[in-house]
Amino acid sequence: KLFTPFRDKYLVELAGGGELRIHGDLVDKDYRVENQHGDRLARISRKWFRVRDTYGVEVADGADTGLLLAIAACVDHLVAEEH
Repeated sequence: KLFTPFRDKYLVELAGGGELRIHGDLVDKDYRVENQHGDRLARISRKWFRVRDTYGVEVADGADTGLLLAIAACVDHLVAEEH
């Protein structure tokens, strides 16, 4: 995990090999999940909604929806613990 005051990066090591990169503004919930080739698998954003603590997860076609939703939940938990 790499942390700066306004932007965060996380790396997810996959059990089957490879990794996913999570980067963007994690605190304000506007970030992307990309595979090791730079392909966007998901975009997580609070900007789509006006309600606090509500955000959307846009998952790319063919991506593992369950895994990406679990990642979004884990990132939310980790960011809440840090702030």
